[in-house]
Amino acid sequence: MTQTPYTLRKAIGDHRNLAYIADLTETISPLGRRSLLNSEWLTSKKELEREYDHTEELMQLMENDSTAFDSLCRELMCLRDITTTLSALKASQAMGDIELYELKALALVMTEVRRLCLDSCLTAVSLPDVEPVVKLLDPEGTRVAHFYIYDAYSPKLKELRQKLKTAQKENSDTAVLFAACSDEETRIRSELSASLQLFAVALMQGMETLGRLDMLIARGRLEKKLNLVRPSITSGTTRYKGLRNPQIAEVLEKSGRQFQPVDIEIAEGVTVITGANMAGKSVVLKTVALCQLMAQFGYHV
Repeated sequence: MTQTPYTLRKAIGDHRNLAYIADLTETISPLGRRSLLNSEWLTSKKELEREYDHTEELMQLMENDSTAFDSLCRELMCLRDITTTLSALKASQAMGDIELYELKALALVMTEVRRLCLDSCLTAVSLPDVEPVVKLLDPEGTRVAHFYIYDAYSPKLKELRQKLKTAQKENSDTAVLFAACSDEETRIRSELSASLQLFAVALMQGMETLGRLDMLIARGRLEKKLNLVRPSITSGTTRYKGLRNPQIAEVLEKSGRQFQPVDIEIAEGVTVITGANMAGKSVVLKTVALCQLMAQFGYHV
């Protein structure tokens, strides 16, 4: 029996301090938020280092090439969750104009983000090439997120529309011409749907990858906001220097006070923390737990 992964979504229900961190992690799109909440608890050093590397790579881009970074963020603002449409496409269902518009908009975002990532030599995400989808849905080459059944799809449709327009001006009977136009448009939608089905999986994977990119950017921005640092993964003793609890620190700052950073070493086995009542023992324990949770969900701490 496959064990259900322990995700951030589940963890924040058990840990209020972690819920606070998740709320501060501001994604650009709903897909970024979903990617964040579906982040899995990691125990492999290789996987953890990969997460830290990818977050830092996005932050380096923000510092070294703000123009490219801002362009990425603008593209992610256009990202929408079209899982239902992609599932229908994969199941060979015919697409209507709204669904075709959604597919075109996604393909345009994927293509532009892929170009930006390649130009910036980003390795944190890898997007499939869906330029053929753009060409199918943008026969006029405008690269605008807008869709209708273009005349460019069919000389027959173009001719029928011209005749229909003339008939309307002359107040002639247009029923037959209108029906013929409608039939031709339906045929084109059917052909487009069949052609696009080949790209359903790539589009789904690309959409999820864009969500991950959004999540990585959000993590990186939180790193800057809270002055977080990359964990160093070693065996044996766990050491924290200048340990802070961001939620409690915020509460104290509002009342004109400051959080006292803590240095602590936790060896393998049992560690005993002693001190007077109200000295902060519980806060230290909760903060150590928070940092461990953050680190194993891919955050800096």
